[in-house]
Amino acid sequence: MNNFWCALKNIAKVWRSKILPANTHPGIIVLCGVICGNTADWRVITGTLLLALWLLKRRHKLIFITALTLSLIGVFLQWQLPHDQYLKLLNNRDAAATIKVRISDPSCVGENSPWLPPPRMIKAEIAAVKLSGENDFKPSTGSIIIRAKELNPFYGDTLELKGFFQDSRRDSIYQKIIFQRNHIIKTDKTYGVIGFDYADFLKNRGIQRVFYASEYTPIEYQTSLYSHFYRKILQLRGSVLNGVTQHLKSIENKQMIATLLFGCPQGVSRDVRKSFIFSGTVHLFTVSGLHVGILALLLGFCFRPLPFRIRYLVIPVALFIYVAATGMNAPSVRAFLMIALWSWSRAFMLRTPGLNTVFLVAALLLLYNPGYLYDMGFQYSFLVVTFLLISSNCVGRWRDLAFERWRWIPSSRHTFLSRIRLQIFGRFGEILFGCTVAWLAGSVLSLYYQGILFPLSVATNILLIPLIWPLYPLILFASFSQSCASAIEFILETIKMICNGFYLNFDSISCARPEVWMILLFFFAFTMLLTVRKRFMPTAAIIVILTLFGFWRWQALSMPPSVLIINGDDVTASMILFLSQDETIAINAPTYELANAAVDQLRIKGVFNIGTLFFTGNLKKQCGGGQKLLSSMAVGKMVITAQPTGRQYLYRVANSAVSMRIPIVEHADKLKFISKNTSNRIEYRHNNFNINLDIIRINRGRVKMILQQPGFEPYEMDFTNSNILEVTEYVFERR
Repeated sequence: MNNFWCALKNIAKVWRSKILPANTHPGIIVLCGVICGNTADWRVITGTLLLALWLLKRRHKLIFITALTLSLIGVFLQWQLPHDQYLKLLNNRDAAATIKVRISDPSCVGENSPWLPPPRMIKAEIAAVKLSGENDFKPSTGSIIIRAKELNPFYGDTLELKGFFQDSRRDSIYQKIIFQRNHIIKTDKTYGVIGFDYADFLKNRGIQRVFYASEYTPIEYQTSLYSHFYRKILQLRGSVLNGVTQHLKSIENKQMIATLLFGCPQGVSRDVRKSFIFSGTVHLFTVSGLHVGILALLLGFCFRPLPFRIRYLVIPVALFIYVAATGMNAPSVRAFLMIALWSWSRAFMLRTPGLNTVFLVAALLLLYNPGYLYDMGFQYSFLVVTFLLISSNCVGRWRDLAFERWRWIPSSRHTFLSRIRLQIFGRFGEILFGCTVAWLAGSVLSLYYQGILFPLSVATNILLIPLIWPLYPLILFASFSQSCASAIEFILETIKMICNGFYLNFDSISCARPEVWMILLFFFAFTMLLTVRKRFMPTAAIIVILTLFGFWRWQALSMPPSVLIINGDDVTASMILFLSQDETIAINAPTYELANAAVDQLRIKGVFNIGTLFFTGNLKKQCGGGQKLLSSMAVGKMVITAQPTGRQYLYRVANSAVSMRIPIVEHADKLKFISKNTSNRIEYRHNNFNINLDIIRINRGRVKMILQQPGFEPYEMDFTNSNILEVTEYVFERR
């Protein structure tokens, strides 16, 4: 027993002295303490606290406990403080009401830039609430999201809105039934949110309800000093946008400039955003280190006449105005704080390791808003930057190794062309290595959240770098020169052409959604690959990474054929998907919620495209979620039984398909749809996977379906029309 405890002490000693980077990067201790506290799980907190007390040195233990305590206090205060008083008035129910709000969404431009549409979701702060049937307003507080047509406010405007509150959470039921030769061998049933959890997304941003407004009236209301100052910054932003886009001819390019420069989400259409997502370049639309870093370099060049110390003290002030104008999202704040700390440290001749700064900035943001921990943008931004900084030493070592022979050649023997070639070769190697590291760091998150694994995004980003870097300097002079405006439009069209070309001509690799423990194992192996110099560890890390990608790929390829039936949201039409290893066929998309659930289930299985999208009718109950499906998945072709007219909802979906170059046909190869008065039949024939599905309408609120494989007994199921989303999966294993 004594030998065992001695071995544990030796392991802890080696960990403290050689493995744990706490001596040079104490910020990692702070970040770990904050993350453990944010989980609010006593099992995680207890386990990590015991490990910290065992492995860390005395002063690092104190740092960890302090960070953990501050995080727990922040979570406790967030639970206890009555931020949203209007929820007490609603009593946890949906209700019609008249409210007074102040617009707090920085992406709202109002009438300052009429060419930029308003955002679809507008954040606002409630000042007073009058529920339906009441006579007087009651003062209240809280944040909400407003959905209203033709509402184009400006930040700080106060409005009186009539409409209704609605909880964005939707209860769901998922049931999986596994067949072997038509015999049920297993049935799983779970309850929870299926698809993108919009309620959780809003909750992480401090929002509990969505308000759908039918009428709105501007009112006079006293604004705070902060709101008045912020309005001035956003008005300056509008003047800058109008100035740099005044010579641009295309409205679409003007809107794209607003997104690239200030992160306005409404500036990019669904079609353009989809091509950027599937080509792995959607990060350009998020104001992050790229945007803030380019502006910092330009400011450093412009402020060069100033004294050294004053120059580095002024740069963060100018950067803060820009970050405030973008809405101060997590990636932009992270980049600003990193550059600000670096600039102030340089002004006072202090050395601040970049990796330690990243950890401290992440901890500060999580203390400010614990919900950032579960936000994809926050995770993506910090993970990519962290691994880029970790890999910087590797880049330096490989660069020194590649140029070793040039050190032994006298400088007098270096010709001008050889120096140019050397610089080009060195820069290209750094760009290639950096893009590969960034792709690997973000690929697993993209696979988990979006179901996308597109290795060619490395090539796409390399091709865009020579276009992005000159774009921002040209924007500064676009208001003074028509030639600069023409160059900007050429660059934007080239960027869209490159992204659209990669999206249309190359497919993402089909992989199943990874488990959380596999993601953690991947990042551990990736860290070992970039940091450990011993020969065995990099080899083992590469084997682990390739094994994980191979396993996720194998899961997608070995998927048994199945049928997905999705019902709910008070519609009688069902959404049906036939899944096989070769192709996926989707039938109908009645609502956004049903289409969203279908997209999530497909991404879990590693399916990122739909071979055929089939609509059995022209009504909204058949195709109300068609545009969501088109914007989220790659669709091979669309089948419609009859040409839609301009008044039918299918007409909009067909127009979207045409704009995305999706062919529209009248017949499906593997599918036959037989329509009758009271029942419909779908016959699916593909290789040995043959299915007949009879849909019989019993009454307005009930549908019976009969699932049958030729030669076997039919399987019957009933679906009742309700507002609860139901996803039923029938898996046909071949054993």
